[in-house]
Formats: sequence, C-alpha cells, structure tokens
Amino acid sequence: MDLKNNRITGIESFEYVNELTKKIDDVHDRWILWRDTAWFIMLAKQKIIPEKYLSDIAQTVRELYNDRENEYTNEWFGIEKYAMSKLGIEKAGFLSMGRTLPSQDQQFAARHKLMKLMCMFYDFQKSLLNFASEHLETVMPGYTHLRHAQPTTLGHYLLSIFDPIERILKTVEDSYTAMSLNELGCGALAGTSLPIDRHMVSDYLALEGLIENTNDAVAYTDGYVLLVSSLANIMAVVSRMSLDLENWSTLEYGFCEFTPPASTKYIPEKQGGIGRSTSFFMPNKAGKGLNAVVPEQTRVGAAMLAGLLTEAVCMGMRTVQADMHEMLHMIDSAGRAIDKMHEHMNIYITLFSQITVFKDRMLETAHAGYSCATELSNVLVMNYDMDSRTAHHIINEFCIESDEKNIPSSEASLAIFDKHYEEEIGHKSGMSEAELRKHLDPVNFIHTHKTQGGVSPEETKRMVDVRYKRLEEYLSRHKARIAKLEAAKNKTMSDLEKL
Repeated sequence: MDLKNNRITGIESFEYVNELTKKIDDVHDRWILWRDTAWFIMLAKQKIIPEKYLSDIAQTVRELYNDRENEYTNEWFGIEKYAMSKLGIEKAGFLSMGRTLPSQDQQFAARHKLMKLMCMFYDFQKSLLNFASEHLETVMPGYTHLRHAQPTTLGHYLLSIFDPIERILKTVEDSYTAMSLNELGCGALAGTSLPIDRHMVSDYLALEGLIENTNDAVAYTDGYVLLVSSLANIMAVVSRMSLDLENWSTLEYGFCEFTPPASTKYIPEKQGGIGRSTSFFMPNKAGKGLNAVVPEQTRVGAAMLAGLLTEAVCMGMRTVQADMHEMLHMIDSAGRAIDKMHEHMNIYITLFSQITVFKDRMLETAHAGYSCATELSNVLVMNYDMDSRTAHHIINEFCIESDEKNIPSSEASLAIFDKHYEEEIGHKSGMSEAELRKHLDPVNFIHTHKTQGGVSPEETKRMVDVRYKRLEEYLSRHKARIAKLEAAKNKTMSDLEKL
C-alpha cells in the first residue's frame, strides 16, 4: 500500500453499497492529513503551541487541504514539514510534539479497508438469505458422516451457513473497534509531560477509545490478530459450503448447476480455439462438465487466510513488549487478509442467484434409503405405548431387511415391518401400509419437524425473517459508524477554520 498517496485496494460494490463505499472513501481521503490536523488542533487548544504562531500555521494547513497535488498533502508529518518550509522551524517546529512515528497509520489503513469489507458482508448475507428464502420447501437429503441421515431442506441448510457467519461478524465488529483505538500520545512508550488531551484527538478522529497504557500502545498487536482470526473463521465456514456446492453440482449428485458470472476471470474467453472450457486438455470440460472453479478457489482462499492468521500471530511472537519493527508490519497480514476475503466472498453475491437447483433430483435422492426412520420411531413411542430403545430396535431390523431386498422407503413393506414388530411385541402393529409409507416420506418429515430451529418450512421462514431484521440492524450500525466519521471530520475542519 502506498501511504503517501493513500492508495488502498478498491472494493467492487453492489446496489446501495456504491453510496456507502463512496462515503467511506471520502471520509478516509487523505487520512494522514486528517490525523495530523487533529493533533495540531489539540496542541493549539491545550496551549502547547504558542498562540502567536497559530494563525500562520493554520493557514498553511488549510493550503494543504486546498492543494491536492502538494507533495506534503498525505505524507508522514506533512503538516509540520510544509509549515516549516513556509514559516521556518522557529514558528512551525512544534507540530510533532508528544507523538511518535507512525502512530495510528496501520489502524487507519485497516479501518478504511475493513469498513468497505463490512459493506460486502452485508450483501453476501442478504444474497444468502434470499437464496434460502427461495428454497424453504426444497427437500434434500441431510448428511452425517457423508451418509444419508435425515431429510432437510436447502433453505434450512443455507441458514446453517448464515448463522455461524453472523456470529463471527460480531468479532468483525469488535475488530472495527480494535482498529479504532487511539494510540496517539504514547510518546516512545512512556507518554509525555506535555498537557496533551488524548480524548480530544479521539473525538476528532471518531476513534472508539484509548489504548490507555502508553507502552501497550506502541506494542499493539492483539487487535490485528483479532481481525485476521475473524476473517479466517468466516472463510472456514464458507469453504465448507463451497465443498458442498461443488459436490452437489457433479453428475453423481445432480442437485444443482452453477457457473460464475460471464465477466468473471475464472472462465477464459475464447482464445486460439481454447473456447469456454476450464481445461486446456479436455474439451468436454464445458456445460455440465465445466469445472466448478469458484468453490475450489474459495478453499484456496480459506487456506491463505489461515496462513495470514499464522503470520499475524507470529509477527508479535518472540519479540519484546515494546515498539519494535514487528509491530510496524501488522498491517501486512491484516491488509492482505481483507483483500483475500473480498476476492473469495464477493463473487457469491451474484453467484447465489445463478445457481440452478434441481428440486426433483434432490427429492428423489431424499427418498432413497430410510432417512425418515426417526420419525417412524417417534410415532411408535408416542402412539404405540413403546419405549424408544425398543422402537429403535424394531425399525433397525426393518430397515436392514428392506435394504437387503432393495425395497425403497416409498414402497415400504408393511409385512416386513410387522414381522419385526411382532417378534419384539408379540402381535402385529395394526398400522396400515399407507400410514407406514407416510411416516417414511421426506415431505411429511420436514412438515412435522416444527421445533425451534427445525427443518419445517414454517420454522425456517420464521428464522429467515428474524435474520433479515438482524441484518438490517447490522447495516444500521454500520451506517452509524460512517456518519460518526463524517461528523468527526467535519468538526476537525470546522475547528481548523476557527484557529
């Protein structure tokens, strides 16, 4: 990252986010100048700078804001350097008092990029909820240990991805706070004897509080580790989803089909006869045989995030608790983590809407095997005066024999069921064959599982609606952060005009 010109990786935006990311860019524009102006105003108000020089210094600072091409406009201590070049060291040699180099630089850079990433998270979550809401009744097999377990719905599965990401985003919001803590005024480690006001500077820069202990401020690493770990944690969840989607899109499953957006870099345009294929060697890698490059790249990204977490942790290890060069490189892993996070999650915002789901195939596969056996067990316990272990044994024997005879659950044999029922209980069940098959029907199964958090469409819809509301609350909090920064920067400029 080029600190002098404040070039920070741009983040592609969607819908309303264009407005938000523009606001974030605007408020962080020339943030080095903003930070140094805040420090200057504090020194002036605390009467640390002689009053007779304030007007001239303030005028030179205003000149910097008006001249974007000035070489000092966003350079470390640019205010002091420019003021000294115009006014001389006797008048302007006060502006770095009580500070060390380069306080707050890494946090400002991280905060800028993180705020834009948080906008992307909102769109990702909303797209995921939209996808889930479309498939509240899309029945599919649920799996444990890669084997059919119980029926579920695609909507319910997608909420199981949304929820951990939502929980982890709380630590992302904590990371925002961690990237908005004031380390200015720490001196080299012991603070300063000057009557500075660190809280005043925090207000001008919309910081969330102090790193109070001044030695802690120069040795600060934990906030960066928190940030990178939260991003790595999210990518761990997304990587599992990517593997499921990739498996489900294979001919063997046939549950869904998806390709990246036409503009994506992952699918090469026709070049020298290569065509729209994901294989240099195999021309059949097209259509339904097209490699699912995006989910594979997602897992590559997850591995990279794990590596960056290791880097962030190790950067602060085996060094002393003091201002050291390791502490000056915490932004390296944090900045790359944000970039990688955006690269590998942003594409899903449009990809979710382009996934074709083959509902009939999912339902057909859910019918295979006896995945509704637990519901049949519940019926025996609730309606047949039987304990659960006895019911489990009867149904277990029934499923084994049915499987050996290749009888699907949709054609379940009452004779086989009653055979094992009578062996255990001493008489036939009295259940009809239609009733037996109903209890083994995946569609009936999902509509009966209405407990909180269960797979019934009604319950899943309730959960989706609740999460839409919480997502809007997340967006409101983020808009409030942006507004706070805008107000703080405006106050800085207003107070500068008064000097």
